[in-house]
Amino acid sequence: MNNDQTRSDEDDSVDAFLADLRMLRDRHNPPRSFKGIAQTAGQRGKPTSHGSMHNVYRATDLPTESALRSYVVALAGRDAVEPWVTRRESLSQNTPGISESDREPAHAAFGQQPAEAPRSARRPGRWWWITAVAVLVLSNVTTGVVVAWSTQPAGSDTDSNSLLPATGTDPGTQPECLDDVVVAASSNEGQFLLKLLYSATCQSAWGKVDRTDNRGEGNTISLTAYRRADPEGPATQRAVEPDVQSAYTALIVREDAADRICVSGAVTVGAETIEASRPLCN
Repeated sequence: MNNDQTRSDEDDSVDAFLADLRMLRDRHNPPRSFKGIAQTAGQRGKPTSHGSMHNVYRATDLPTESALRSYVVALAGRDAVEPWVTRRESLSQNTPGISESDREPAHAAFGQQPAEAPRSARRPGRWWWITAVAVLVLSNVTTGVVVAWSTQPAGSDTDSNSLLPATGTDPGTQPECLDDVVVAASSNEGQFLLKLLYSATCQSAWGKVDRTDNRGEGNTISLTAYRRADPEGPATQRAVEPDVQSAYTALIVREDAADRICVSGAVTVGAETIEASRPLCN
């Protein structure tokens, strides 16, 4: 499917539309992270959340027009947006039983939230209840880096271990990991902040870089999270994101209480690569 949306109305369907949306991301090698997609959308005038972009990619029904505009502008550019919106509108009119409230994705607990709609435009729907529960959970987040890291070693509870995410999972897709995420270590590298994040619930850590120089456009963030005992081992997670102000790695689940996770990072400024002065380890 090309960005010009040449599929005929007779051949089109919601399933075909959603498959073409997924292809926009999958054609990138490797596929862009949802955080990177949201960052690019914001830089191109369509701010959105990481979770919203994940919902568009995983959608089983037509996404909202707002989410669609953000997703397409980030992955295909501004010129591709209107044909996608027109195609969505045509499918919406020809598909019975689809309401706007059913299409609205739940907000993710990672990254910025979508702008709130004017009160006159809001409609209650099933996603409102999911959002309300997420807000309630987030309002009760507690921190305590030292206590969380030292008193809840991996492997202490067989039942809870069976529910842990796998190493290599995107933490942005795991609300339970984001509910209690804390900054276990950080360093200011001038042009960027390097962070090691930790979730006691998920017994997992991951790395994050936030640029402070506001020079994401045209430059790249790269970072690596790894086990201190095995820096090049199979658990090592790497991320390279162009044109963004922040980026993060997939998570690493701790194997036991002695397992230590580290992160290193770098940014580019034109032809120059600026590396963190030292890795961060828990």
